[in-house]
Amino acid sequence: MPQMLKLRDAETRAKITKPFEKFSSVVTEGKRKETNSLVTPTQVDTSSLCCILSAGGMQVTMHAVPTQPFQLTQSAGENPSIRILRVSGPITHATSLAFQDAIRATSSPNLIIDLSGVPSLDSMAIGILVRAYVFCNRAGWKLALVGLSHRVSNVLRLTGVDSLFDTYSTLSEAESALTK
Repeated sequence: MPQMLKLRDAETRAKITKPFEKFSSVVTEGKRKETNSLVTPTQVDTSSLCCILSAGGMQVTMHAVPTQPFQLTQSAGENPSIRILRVSGPITHATSLAFQDAIRATSSPNLIIDLSGVPSLDSMAIGILVRAYVFCNRAGWKLALVGLSHRVSNVLRLTGVDSLFDTYSTLSEAESALTK
């Protein structure tokens, strides 16, 4: 049983409430219900960083997205014509320049971007991925994305850019497809 902490202290409540001030609707039984009141955290699970929110007489449990530091590594693939760019951590406005520079530094005709360590990405990252697609397409290179999490896959699908990319579950699948 997680240990719950009641938020009675106004100062603590104000600090934790801030990220949820823009929360404008809740989903219940598959239907969206607009709320006119601010969503206020009433309890915080200190062991798993989840927050129980109250809005319009309803309670919603929100779990924190685990984050790791942003890291990039490049390596050669099994085939010397393949370059693998491994990314871990969220790709955000703050980290997107390093991501873009790493893509631009690639000089291999086959690029695999391994996103298996990426929990989330924002609009800047989507723009960089689209530019990478355009760059590779114009140069006659092949581009593949590997290891998309459910969240990353949904973002690409919802923005309508998922059809631009060849996606694979594993590096070996991507390498095999790019060398054909």
